[in-house]
Amino acid sequence: MRRYLQEQLLVDLSRKAVVLTGPRQVGKTRQVRQLMEGSDSPRYLNWDGAAFQTPAWQNGYRYPQA
Repeated sequence: MRRYLQEQLLVDLSRKAVVLTGPRQVGKTRQVRQLMEGSDSPRYLNWDGAAFQTPAWQNGYRYPQA
C-alpha cells in the first residue's frame, strides 16, 4: 500500500535524517520498513527500546548500536 507521505519521506531521506512520529497503530513501522527495502544501507532506530530509555549520562553518552 502506498501511503500519502511516502514521496515526501523519500525526498527528505535523500537529504537528511527523518524522525517519524504519530499515534499508535497508524503504520509508521510498516512505512519505514517499506522504505528500507529500497535502501543500500538502511538504519532504523526504535526509540521505544529499553536501551534508548536509559539517560545518556548513564551509558557514557553513547547511542546503542542498531
